[in-house]
Amino acid sequence: MKGDTFNVIDSDGTDGSAKLQLMDPYPGTTTTAVYRIYVRALGKPDGSMGMTTGFVDEFGSYWYSLESVNLTRIKGQAKFTDKTLELTTIYVDMTDDGIDNPVELCLFDNELYSYFWDYDNSGLKLLQMRIYVIEA
Repeated sequence: MKGDTFNVIDSDGTDGSAKLQLMDPYPGTTTTAVYRIYVRALGKPDGSMGMTTGFVDEFGSYWYSLESVNLTRIKGQAKFTDKTLELTTIYVDMTDDGIDNPVELCLFDNELYSYFWDYDNSGLKLLQMRIYVIEA
């Protein structure tokens, strides 16, 4: 959900969904995100996850990015990685013709769309996310 500030609206993702309010990552004409999203996998080794950015268009059709964030928990200290681009842009084949000609959309590009992150858990006990605003 788009807003003027960050806000956790529903933090309990264990019931099937969680909801965040995010600021527009690319306001106005900027091409550089105004915040960074870092993620890391925690818990016992070998758990993994996948997260894909997507949207529902004005006709109710679901569209998923061709790029995803995929993490596997390995032994040792978990390190944060910057996944801002993958979680704030959507590369999608809007013609749905199977030809590799994706269009790049940014979160909140179209006010008629409802944006989401689709999270697929494969035994990962905890995904930690940190969002940092870039000071100008």
